[in-house]
Amino acid sequence: KPMDHEQNAAAQQNVDIASKDSKIELMFVDHVTLEGVGNSHLVEFIVLNAPKLSSLKGLEACKSLKSVWVCETGVESLGGCLSTLSKLQRVFLYNNRILEILPAEFAEKNVISTLDVHSNGLENINFLERLEALESLNLAENNISSLRGSVLKSLALLSRVNLAGNPILDVLDLVKQLQVAPSLKHLTLKDLCFRDTPCCNSEGYTIAVRHMLDLETLDNIKVGSQSACKNILHEVEQGRLRCEMLARTLTFAFKKRTEQLYASLGLSTEDFHSGANANLVTQWEQNHRTLKASFEFLCKVNKLQCETFGNIQFEVGSPRYPW
Repeated sequence: KPMDHEQNAAAQQNVDIASKDSKIELMFVDHVTLEGVGNSHLVEFIVLNAPKLSSLKGLEACKSLKSVWVCETGVESLGGCLSTLSKLQRVFLYNNRILEILPAEFAEKNVISTLDVHSNGLENINFLERLEALESLNLAENNISSLRGSVLKSLALLSRVNLAGNPILDVLDLVKQLQVAPSLKHLTLKDLCFRDTPCCNSEGYTIAVRHMLDLETLDNIKVGSQSACKNILHEVEQGRLRCEMLARTLTFAFKKRTEQLYASLGLSTEDFHSGANANLVTQWEQNHRTLKASFEFLCKVNKLQCETFGNIQFEVGSPRYPW
């Protein structure tokens, strides 16, 4: 609960009192510093919703820490406070004000398997170069527009990545950059918890990502390499069927409209061909030309859809590499 000044002072003192415990949780506090927290017993440290917390100074002394949650705070940089924590396994730093993380922020020999830094202001992921044990990475809602020059190739265990809500425009460029991650199986670019990623709106997004990456799930939907191929074929076939159905519908509509014109003008087929009622025939021809032009335009659009939809060639090979 929100605390007044005296309560906050007591809470700050309690950090020192609790310094012999293996787990500390601080939530919804206004004034708190982490100095004095350090001890050899602390395994898990959690700070949630502390908007005036601006520094992690004090954590560097907690050599036994395995899990750190510092979320929804005013922290703008790590200040090297995690570089001495070689036993860290899970790090959650989401919803802070962090604009940059340097590789040296993490211990040279570390065992971090989970890193969540969503909703900050990060622009690159070069800080990952020391995280060789990393398995799960959440980078959602940052300012990352490209993974060029990234270190994904060295992350042999990385299997899960969330990039939703980043200003990534080119899906093919992104896929090529992700292909170097040897163990990537779960990729999220669309997530209900975050903004849309612009590249997800590009035509063929799903087909390109599914085929070029050997994924098990895309946007939390199970695909698998075999089912991905089947899904591609299904989408292509469905598209062709829609185009054919449109052509049949237009042809039927044109026929029905012609019959309606005949009936409205009081003409039979025989009357039309015999040249009777010349004025009515002229009126019919004008309507017919207008209708025919509209029909031909729709047919042209339909033909273009048939020619361009599903223009994919299947070959035997690795789904990791583009043709």
